[in-house]
Amino acid sequence: MLRISLDELRQIPKNKILVFDLEHTAIENPELLEFSAVWADGRLAMNSYVRPLHAKEWPHAMEVNHITPAMVAHAPTIDVVGPRIEALLQEALAIVGYSYWNDFSVLEKNGVAIPEKTVLPRVDVSIPFSVVYRNHVQDEGNYNQRKLSICAKYYGFTSENWHDSMTDAVATAYCFNRMLLNGDIVLTVPKKKKKTPPCPLPGKSHGRTKEQSHRLTIKRRERRKRAKARMRMAKGMRK
Repeated sequence: MLRISLDELRQIPKNKILVFDLEHTAIENPELLEFSAVWADGRLAMNSYVRPLHAKEWPHAMEVNHITPAMVAHAPTIDVVGPRIEALLQEALAIVGYSYWNDFSVLEKNGVAIPEKTVLPRVDVSIPFSVVYRNHVQDEGNYNQRKLSICAKYYGFTSENWHDSMTDAVATAYCFNRMLLNGDIVLTVPKKKKKTPPCPLPGKSHGRTKEQSHRLTIKRRERRKRAKARMRMAKGMRK
């Protein structure tokens, strides 16, 4: 992933920072229902319903996003919307979203070409906000999963229409700008996983002293003797 500093992020013109959100039909085989995007300077970039090519109904998703089949019956399909999304991604110098890992997955599954992470910097607002929320609200419980509505409320944005992609995109842009102003956007490199030391093998010291190795050898011999004694006892009982 392309890593940039906070100062470098601030130097990117806001009219080139694309903030987006989307709604889709299901977790498995998701089809796009709505795509909305704004530039960080507040200008509308795109807002469109999308008519699925395969799904006819999506009851579980509809309970959350309230998008009915009738609402998208006359909307353009992904064949039309997809190239428009790709054009926006190509125009942007940075992409911003909220818990966007699933959004990118949905776009890719719908055939939308996404610029490589090494080319276009991405900012997931939910990650730095989880740290802000923990530090300022003193809440230790599951802070990595803070909802957008909580983030928006924290920074002073209110709405009653969550899970509408236009509302969510505007709210994300608002939070991003406030966090950028406050210095709350912290771009960090993931910690490297610690390597698990290899399991000690017989005859290998693995950094142990001669005395420690000698004691370990004696213990192994004693364990083998006890195991053999138990086996002899068991055989005698079976006879």
